[in-house]
Amino acid sequence: MRKYGIQSSILTMLNMLRYYLVTKEKVKKAYKGELKNDEDWEDYEGSINDDLEKFFINLQNQKEVKKEGVLSFFTPKLTNEEFKLVQKGNKEHLETYAEYFVNGNPDVDVEEMKKSDSKSKYVHGRCHRWTISLTLDEADSETSFDSDETDDSSSETSWSDSS
Repeated sequence: MRKYGIQSSILTMLNMLRYYLVTKEKVKKAYKGELKNDEDWEDYEGSINDDLEKFFINLQNQKEVKKEGVLSFFTPKLTNEEFKLVQKGNKEHLETYAEYFVNGNPDVDVEEMKKSDSKSKYVHGRCHRWTISLTLDEADSETSFDSDETDDSSSETSWSDSS
């Protein structure tokens, strides 16, 4: 930053993880906010799309970006190829879901799938977004993190005051 005369910048990190598969009905309920009492969905602040839209609007309207950590979800529909890999029990593909390592089966429960109006399957994914502001400290040659902005107790990661 110092080399190019940049006094401040923003660092945003996204961590996305595929958990397990869900039905079309579960996806609809998630986007309507109807799963707040479901243990697997209760901690989300909304979808990743909603979060990123709010983030970009805040970037356009604010002079300073606050430090924050946001937990959101994403639910992409399986492609035909992914669907076939799940049906065949392809281990390499199933290992792309976190639930595979918990109980070996990230697929939708058979009974739940029978009740679904659709044969499509969707990924229940989790996204963490962390954003911090980086500024040059005139007295120090190192880049420092703005830690005075806001306390983000909901974030699982704590930020040090300097790098």
